[in-house]
Amino acid sequence: MILIPLFSAVLLIINPALLVIYRKLEINIQKYQFWVLVTTGTAWIFSLVFFFLRPEKSPQLGWNDAFPFLPGPVFRLDWISSSLVLGICAITFFAVLSQLFSPLQTAWFSGFSGVCLIALLADSAYTLMFTWTLIELILLFRTINKKNHFEPNRRSFLAILFRLGSPLLLIFATLVSTGAGTELFISDFQAKAGPYVVLAGAIALVGWFDFFKSERDTARKAVPGNLSEFLPASLGLMLLIRGAAMVVGNTPNPLILTLAALGLLIICVFGILLDIPKKTWLVGCLGLIIFSALTAGSEVTLSWGMVFLLPGFLLSTEFKEKKQAILALVIGSIGILPLPFFPAWGGTDFFQGGIGILFAVSAGVILAGIVKHNLRKFKEKQFQSNENPLLLIIGSAVLLVSQLAIALSIDLLGSSKTFLSRPFAAWIPVPLVILFSIWGDRVPKLKSINLERIKLRIVNTTKIVLMVGTDFVERIISLLTRLFEGEGGLIWALLIGFLIISLISIK
Repeated sequence: MILIPLFSAVLLIINPALLVIYRKLEINIQKYQFWVLVTTGTAWIFSLVFFFLRPEKSPQLGWNDAFPFLPGPVFRLDWISSSLVLGICAITFFAVLSQLFSPLQTAWFSGFSGVCLIALLADSAYTLMFTWTLIELILLFRTINKKNHFEPNRRSFLAILFRLGSPLLLIFATLVSTGAGTELFISDFQAKAGPYVVLAGAIALVGWFDFFKSERDTARKAVPGNLSEFLPASLGLMLLIRGAAMVVGNTPNPLILTLAALGLLIICVFGILLDIPKKTWLVGCLGLIIFSALTAGSEVTLSWGMVFLLPGFLLSTEFKEKKQAILALVIGSIGILPLPFFPAWGGTDFFQGGIGILFAVSAGVILAGIVKHNLRKFKEKQFQSNENPLLLIIGSAVLLVSQLAIALSIDLLGSSKTFLSRPFAAWIPVPLVILFSIWGDRVPKLKSINLERIKLRIVNTTKIVLMVGTDFVERIISLLTRLFEGEGGLIWALLIGFLIISLISIK
């Protein structure tokens, strides 16, 4: 049973290799597309079965018997990892069913999602660092080998360095927790390591998204569409959920939390006024996930994480046919609306007390903005023929079923039956969505001249900050390069490498 998720990962990972074989043997590519459909569908079914088995095990691979001086890879099979594995398999299966990508793109994101799936099972800093490095190398290799090669800009360079802060923080959290003689497993960390795990998760979640990208940048992504961001971002969600379980009862200072909630609300409102609904959805949803990890526990964090990953991915996907876009809007709205017996209802546990009202209003603005954005596309976008989107119906159902299964596992039915006892703040988001969907066009937007000025200032300020930050990093790298030059360079490299491994493997 414990090999089920690893078998699902293998099914996804072999697809890129099979594409090479199909091309070498000149086999009809339609047969390959059918094979990918079967493997991704099988992986999703296996992950769904595995999810309902609810395992609680930490298998090790016998690494220490062969390599006794290196820490062994450790994987955790529990309700957190099984939920995220199900979500990743659902996204991959949906992407194949949507038929929006070429066979080469399909092969790449299938293999990439398999590696991300293995990383989601990691339960030690060493295992996560190994899989994290593999993910970064895959994206880098894919980028370098693209036919329309482009040079990575400073923004992408800083993003990589920023993301590396997550595994380094996790190593520090390991040292904090093991100071009392506990195990190295992330799931067994002490409460005092919780804030560092949450911070590592926040960095890992935010670091994969390019908040300043243009359509041209999106076309250059190594893995097509939003998959290059959503799939690895699930690692950050995994750390946030595990960290949320550690910080229960240790909420941040109320004043700081109130200021943060007010800041999130202001950002969401200004995002609507500036008419940037996609970026507002991205920033706002990530904020809700991170703050729920700090205040509301792991189950609420998982609920908002699934809202962001599953219906959020569906609503952010661009469709060419009108029926497909309508279907995506209907299924996506069911997935994001926090109503009793709806999958997102578990997230309303976050809306408690006075601070909860601020978060509830923010959630309403975020959800209303993305729904209104998809409604507006029907008026402005020219769609192609209205063919029957049977495969897309199946793919959308896969996303909804996966989200509903995860919601049921965290007591959706029990909390829905007591909806009358819910605080007032729990009912704020849905009316905001309805009102904004009807009268959203009447919301005053900032004048176009002012809008362009604000955007230009933001872009210029961001460029200056990035240039200063990159120059500082380049100086450090230059210093390290000079330091490691000469005959002692190899000795220094080996010493630092052994030091890092020793720190990770302290027991």
